Amino acid sequence: MCIGVPGQIHSIDGNQAKVEVCGILRDVDLTLVGQHR
Repeated sequence: MCIGVPGQIHSIDGNQAKVEVCGILRDVDLTLVGQHR
């Protein structure tokens, strides 16, 4: 797992974003990401 490595954002649809991390495309819920501040 590559934690802390900035991913390549492919698309954002509302609160869902597709991010490529270490060559793996994964769906990210932006509502969860925003809570880590």
